[in-house]
Amino acid sequence: SGALRHGVVVELATERPLTILNTHLQSGCFEGMGRQACGNLFAQLPVLRAWFDAQSGPVLIGGDLNRRLEAESDNFWAILNEYGDLHITGAGIGPNCLPRFSAFIDFLILNDAARPRKIEGSFAETTFGGPVEDYPSDHCPISIDLDLGRF
Repeated sequence: SGALRHGVVVELATERPLTILNTHLQSGCFEGMGRQACGNLFAQLPVLRAWFDAQSGPVLIGGDLNRRLEAESDNFWAILNEYGDLHITGAGIGPNCLPRFSAFIDFLILNDAARPRKIEGSFAETTFGGPVEDYPSDHCPISIDLDLGRF
């Protein structure tokens, strides 16, 4: 659909390169399959997996995937991670941004080649202060620290 968003790829051309994909997937299909938006979201899935498969080195994907990938038996994550080669960097950590959200839909995901570069314990969510209506977004930024010198 022409209304879907594009991603952006950044390649860090250092001695040990890293490819980063920032994306914002179809909204409205946070879990399950029953909503109309799920057709668009699941149509994006093979494109995203094919992109991962075409990469030859360390990869980080980050962005608003608009899906609760850590929900038990999530079929989107099961298909995306069909080879078990992708890793959610903040796995098991819940969001603190807004009380109404109990699970992340924003993620930083590393492939096997990039996983050793993550500095252990570095996953963080930056939260906002003040009244909720003054927050700049209903998403708080998430981050990790990487050691770009690691393989």
